[in-house]
Amino acid sequence: MNAKIVQWVPEEYKINIKIWEKDGMIDAIAEKYVLELTKDGEVFHGIRYGFFKREKDYLIYMHK
Repeated sequence: MNAKIVQWVPEEYKINIKIWEKDGMIDAIAEKYVLELTKDGEVFHGIRYGFFKREKDYLIYMHK
């Protein structure tokens, strides 16, 4: 697998999600709580990655 590993996520907590970065969309794995605890349009801090804005079922990477 050719992927950048940022943090380990237990199998029972992981979801597949798309992140829109400056170079386009990337496929990623996140904890299921990203979608459960945020609302559409909300900005949050991904501790080891940066800040994101949630848009429906994908994330927009904003900055470190």
